Amino acid sequence: MIEKKKQLVKLGKALACIGIERESARRDLETLTKQGASYTSPEMLQAVQRFQAAEERWKETEEEYLALRREIVKQ
Repeated sequence: MIEKKKQLVKLGKALACIGIERESARRDLETLTKQGASYTSPEMLQAVQRFQAAEERWKETEEEYLALRREIVKQ
């Protein structure tokens, strides 16, 4: 049980870090849009890929975190 709780804390920390990265990527997209960057420009495409990658990591980690939390609460 203690190992599961440690893993839950580790996942929580990972979510915090990924959240910061995701928000940074979102801000970059917003900045590029406000600057009038073309949606097909290399900078925009790179920013979109960065955001999508962070978003995917967020979803995967959140899913794992919530599943483990449910498991711990049941015990």
